[in-house]
Amino acid sequence: MHGRRRNRGFTLIEILAVLVLIAILSTFVLGFFNGVFDQYRMGEGMAKLSTRGQVVVEQFTRYLRKAVPNSVRLSPTGHCVEFMPTSLAVPYLSDVPTASNGASATTIIPVSIAQAPSPAPPYAVVGPGNQSEVYQSGEPSARANVSAVSSTAVTLSPAHRFLNNSVSSRLYLGEAPKVYCVTSNELRLHEGYTFVTASFTGPPSNGTTALVASGTANNGANPIFTIDLDTQSGYGIVKMELVLSERDWSLPIEHSVVIRNAP
Repeated sequence: MHGRRRNRGFTLIEILAVLVLIAILSTFVLGFFNGVFDQYRMGEGMAKLSTRGQVVVEQFTRYLRKAVPNSVRLSPTGHCVEFMPTSLAVPYLSDVPTASNGASATTIIPVSIAQAPSPAPPYAVVGPGNQSEVYQSGEPSARANVSAVSSTAVTLSPAHRFLNNSVSSRLYLGEAPKVYCVTSNELRLHEGYTFVTASFTGPPSNGTTALVASGTANNGANPIFTIDLDTQSGYGIVKMELVLSERDWSLPIEHSVVIRNAP
């Protein structure tokens, strides 16, 4: 008669060994999935920052490329940039009255426009040699107030004399100035504020403001906006250098816009 086989259970040491092995495998598996999830979150966050940066760059480029020559100026800290957008640039048909040619102030500038803008832009700018000539008030100056625009004439109110004629006989119909400014880690666009004829010091105290991007800061100690005006080539470069941030991620942006500098 054969002996009865005894069923032997697991020993405590074997059970502990299995538990340790399961714990080690679980650590590796969880670590793997956590790494994958972290990579996904980082990719998603960087994609959002990249999209936000693209919107900022495209809007900034679109506005600055249309700036009236010599209308771009910076605040002392480099955190703000002001400019006057061009509504339309048109040739004028005869010399405008200036301080040097002795002609009397006029209310009519003959032009040739295929389609006159409506409503009429508020300013006419001719031959500005620098930023102060665009923003200074009084007469003579490079900027005059516009009351009407037709296909054949730009009407000024009041009568005006300019500082200089344009070397290309070109008149710029300018819109109200705008300001990009970074304050409290926000990039904002300011519009509709009181025209500033004095030195530009920073964000306007009135008007409307729209948020362009949050989580913005300057890149190290560098100013956010810089400008290089090359008087020889007739063009300048406005550079924007900032950092966009969200949670633990950041995206540095360095972008340059070529602007007209010759009136």
